[in-house]
Amino acid sequence: MKKLLAAASLLLALLQPAAAVASVSLETSAGVDFTRMVFSFDQPTTYNVSPVSGNSFNIRFSRPFTASMAAMRDINAVVADYKLSDNMMVLGIKLTGHYRVRHNVVGTALVVDILGVNPLLAPVRA
Repeated sequence: MKKLLAAASLLLALLQPAAAVASVSLETSAGVDFTRMVFSFDQPTTYNVSPVSGNSFNIRFSRPFTASMAAMRDINAVVADYKLSDNMMVLGIKLTGHYRVRHNVVGTALVVDILGVNPLLAPVRA
């Protein structure tokens, strides 16, 4: 009986639809002393920002997403590298220096500010 229940549970788990992948709009901008990333979702999405080590941090979203990351090139004086995880729920970001990160939600968008930089004066990385 236990084996039958386990098999039924496994079958139900396999039949569950995978979480829908959200298509997210990513915009970036640079101010006088900050750089901003705005991830706009079509519906509210929870997230968690956590430091990894040194100049790196992760943004973990509650659901998978895809986005054109082309806008990240516009802030390459501050963002050295980035990678979206295989499950499309964690965005790892490596910064070019030690900066403070501030984040908040505005409507259905996550706004991430990297503070303490002057991107207008920072050297542009090739």
